[in-house]
Amino acid sequence: MQETILPGNLSFPFGIYVDDAGTITVSNSEDRMGVVRRDAAGNETTLPFTDLDRSMGLDIDAAGNAYVVQQGECATLLRESSR
Repeated sequence: MQETILPGNLSFPFGIYVDDAGTITVSNSEDRMGVVRRDAAGNETTLPFTDLDRSMGLDIDAAGNAYVVQQGECATLLRESSR
């Protein structure tokens, strides 16, 4: 059975990370939509990366820090986040 777990307003989602608690984090590579996080209870937030455009990679470390790489900028952006 197929289930929609994130809203359809994502534009070219590129990176995804799912943790042990069922929290889903997706980076959006177009339209400066940033990184969307949805926890197991269905609460959705957008992580406040500044001027994020064309994100091409996503990872989250054990402390909950989200790392995103954007194409063309050759930069890794860090956003500290609490879980």
